[in-house]
Amino acid sequence: MNLTDQMESNLSVSEIETLFAKIFYKTCEQNKLEANEAKASIEISLSWALKCYDSGRTGRVLLRSLLAGFLILTTSSIIRKYKDLFKLYAINGHMTNEKLAFLLSDVLLLIDTIDEQEMFNGDDIPGTIASLKSLFQNSEDIAERQFIEWLKKEPQLIVWLPTLYLYIYLYI
Repeated sequence: MNLTDQMESNLSVSEIETLFAKIFYKTCEQNKLEANEAKASIEISLSWALKCYDSGRTGRVLLRSLLAGFLILTTSSIIRKYKDLFKLYAINGHMTNEKLAFLLSDVLLLIDTIDEQEMFNGDDIPGTIASLKSLFQNSEDIAERQFIEWLKKEPQLIVWLPTLYLYIYLYI
């Protein structure tokens, strides 16, 4: 199975829990924290992942969506987040309309969880893609540079992302 196929795979609750355990126990070990902190982090993160990415309560979460959520919630710089999101969805260094729609849908799941999607025009993914395409003369695929340039203009659909970054940077 290639990387693109892996990103489209669904993880079960136990697989997600195992993934979180690897992440949080290693983090606790590296930072000399108590194991009970890892347990609490696993529990909270699993609850978040299922609430955010398993609204149908199937017990499965799309790996790509989960990774996008993690990338957004990291303490990385906003540009680093943009680059990492691009790489997660791009194929051979370019993003198609379909992949861009997946990215926007996955990112919007974060704000949909708190019922704020309408506030950011979340129903207009095609319009958001059209605004990006028009910025670059409707080029078929979008390169990373174009994607980041567009995000710096803070399209309404994801205008909240830089604010979330500042919050994480200042308070976490």
